[in-house]
Amino acid sequence: MHMSNTFRRAVSAAATLLATLATIFALTPAQAGVSAGDNYTCATKSGHLYCWGVNDSGQLGVGDTVARLAPAGVTAATNWSSVNSGTSHTCGIRAKTLWCWGAGAYGQLGNGDVLDHWTEVRVGMSSNWRRVSLGWLSTCGIQGTSLQCWGDNTYYQLGLGAGVSHESSPTPVRPDLKWRSVSVGGVHACAIRTNKKLWCWGSNGFAQLGIPGSPYQASPAQVGTSRWVDVNAGWGDTCGVKTNKSGWCWGYGADGQLGNGSTSSANVPTQVPGKWRTINAAGNHTCGIKRDR
Repeated sequence: MHMSNTFRRAVSAAATLLATLATIFALTPAQAGVSAGDNYTCATKSGHLYCWGVNDSGQLGVGDTVARLAPAGVTAATNWSSVNSGTSHTCGIRAKTLWCWGAGAYGQLGNGDVLDHWTEVRVGMSSNWRRVSLGWLSTCGIQGTSLQCWGDNTYYQLGLGAGVSHESSPTPVRPDLKWRSVSVGGVHACAIRTNKKLWCWGSNGFAQLGIPGSPYQASPAQVGTSRWVDVNAGWGDTCGVKTNKSGWCWGYGADGQLGNGSTSSANVPTQVPGKWRTINAAGNHTCGIKRDR
């Protein structure tokens, strides 16, 4: 049974408030982290994992599909190091093993099937996962220095070429290259190689790949020649930070989310004034952390 829009908005508001509270009760930045998904939130604190909000696909990982208005413990494990919340599925890393739960109809949980799972399922047998990032119906992660993606590939967001409809298990993307980080947006993704060069792929309907001239990119393509330390893919836009601490955004900008003082879109990276640590693109807004120097 679907919840009313009014209840969804109430849950979303509660999730936002509790996400703020979660950052307050954190011991140190190294011991806690918060990831806000679509109408739900998850957080780690001293190795424990908590989730709350909408739960219609089991994305809270608590074994049912009942919404939670307060943080609920997820499993008895006490060694969670990170969590990433998506639209209706969630993934987390503990002791360098990767676990996912929630909606799985397109294989986005990475455990080999296309089913929803209300509790965590392990993704492969590797114990070398370093990062994971979730999009609408897809997931990508960094295993060692290997880029792996799985889930829906309708918009080529897996970077595996035009002949793949979906993958239900982690699949190497450009295995000839070494990678350090990845960020999945709605239906596009960007990643930084170990040489700090930026590559993007997937839907380019709003020029969110930073590569003008094509409505999509079926496999990773390099974005310019600059060196980057951070990238965050949103829904129709992307933002990143170069090695010289300068911030840049591109793609859909009608709501001012590119941070360049206008409501115009940009088909190539445009500079955001200031020095930055990270800039996080979301839906119709963007937030970031500046550097003092």
